[in-house]
Amino acid sequence: MNDYLLSNKYRAAENQKTLDALAKQTDNPKVLAGMKAVLDVRPAYLNAAFDEINAKYGSTDAFLKKRARLNQQRYQEPPKSLPTINIKM
Repeated sequence: MNDYLLSNKYRAAENQKTLDALAKQTDNPKVLAGMKAVLDVRPAYLNAAFDEINAKYGSTDAFLKKRARLNQQRYQEPPKSLPTINIKM
């Protein structure tokens, strides 16, 4: 969860640019608040995703095996490479 929530920190400047551009097109507070909600990451969003996975598949493991089609070997193997993320600090 903490890694997910860090997206708010790392995306803050880009998200603000998007909100500023939208504010030039509308002064409707509902539209601006709606866009902010779309750009934000919130615990409720991730929890809702996991709740849905658990409701449909019973567990995250079952989801990964059934829906993501990870077989037992792929599920237990470490990835051959990990994605790289360039973050300026």
